[in-house]
Amino acid sequence: LEYTADDDSSGDEETRLLYHKTYVGAAVELHALDPKLLSEPMVVEIAKAAIVDFGMVRLTDVEWYSSHEGEVAEEDLRVDLARVEELVGPGVIPPLKTRQEIDASGGMT
Repeated sequence: LEYTADDDSSGDEETRLLYHKTYVGAAVELHALDPKLLSEPMVVEIAKAAIVDFGMVRLTDVEWYSSHEGEVAEEDLRVDLARVEELVGPGVIPPLKTRQEIDASGGMT
């Protein structure tokens, strides 16, 4: 989601506020706006860290993960991880295991 507003104090420049549901989405958008500021390898590292972090949350906060909020957060992350794959190509980031895979493995990420 993007919001652009004129900033009277900055002359002709525009102030842009970008809202994202995940920090992976924010990284993809920042890369698109300025690849020199956030390179593709940095976006990949952020995506990999998000996968690890989400895996830990699955294990440590089962109540949240099982809630509607957890389901929505997982879907948001999946959408943004797909954007990373569009940017760098398939197979560069590990897949985020599905809920079914987590259940089948006894809760291990």
